[in-house]
Amino acid sequence: MPYMNLTPTDIAELLRKDGCANWSYKGSYALADYLEGLEDDIRCHVCGCDTTRIEIDITAIRCEYSEYDNALEALDAYDQDAVFEIRKLHDDPDAQEAAALYQLEQKTNVLAFEGGVIIEQF
Repeated sequence: MPYMNLTPTDIAELLRKDGCANWSYKGSYALADYLEGLEDDIRCHVCGCDTTRIEIDITAIRCEYSEYDNALEALDAYDQDAVFEIRKLHDDPDAQEAAALYQLEQKTNVLAFEGGVIIEQF
């Protein structure tokens, strides 16, 4: 099977070309950096070498991750009651965002970046 070594820029461009996903520019780079980091963290279970490579499947990535404008919006997609409670407890929008981000981080992988968040579906 052919193998191509992709840079984070290559991955981000592939993500952005996926018209069904609508990744933002910053979101696509955040996700590309995250995926590259995953590959760096994976080691062969047999010998411990670091030659394991991740296959990039754009359709699978689109199904596994979602981008939102903020953590409150992401949490609202999964748990509207939690968002209601957060808004009841916190008047400050920054405190609401921090509380929503904390709750998401307890449930899934969260990639926070300037301009939004990407979460792994749960």
